[in-house]
Amino acid sequence: MFDGRFDHNLDDKGRFLVPIQYRKLISDGEWYAIRSQNDRAIEVYPKTQGLALKKKIEKISAAEASGPRLKVILWMKRIAKESKEIKIDNQNRMLLPKYMRKWAEINDEAVIIGTDRGCFEVWNSTVYDETMDKDFFELEGREDIIGDLNISLDLPVVETDEGITGE
Repeated sequence: MFDGRFDHNLDDKGRFLVPIQYRKLISDGEWYAIRSQNDRAIEVYPKTQGLALKKKIEKISAAEASGPRLKVILWMKRIAKESKEIKIDNQNRMLLPKYMRKWAEINDEAVIIGTDRGCFEVWNSTVYDETMDKDFFELEGREDIIGDLNISLDLPVVETDEGITGE
């Protein structure tokens, strides 16, 4: 399972260090990169899983690609065509294709995010933070859901030289 957030700088060639927790999951270092279907991120899968996803997308028939679904399916097929097999080098760095980095607006810094979908995502750190904040604060009923889960989002009260904060 991919888990956690890791902030990394990219070198002059656009490579980043793959978190050791993720390297341990894939012993042969073979990965597959696909543009995200939902966000401006790059999804990186173990090679076999990434190839299976690509094939599944490519097998969508013309009959399924009719009506309002046509644009979405054509877009998904384009994503599959732009996917790329990648490897980790001897120094545990990964080089994502330049066209993917450009699309995802990843320049000097990236944030690597674990997912529960069997992959990790690589984001521009500013875009990631803005997307997550926007998604959360625009989520209807979040207060009810958080209340149902009995999770408190109250800030702790902290006493400083200037007074009390977090109230």
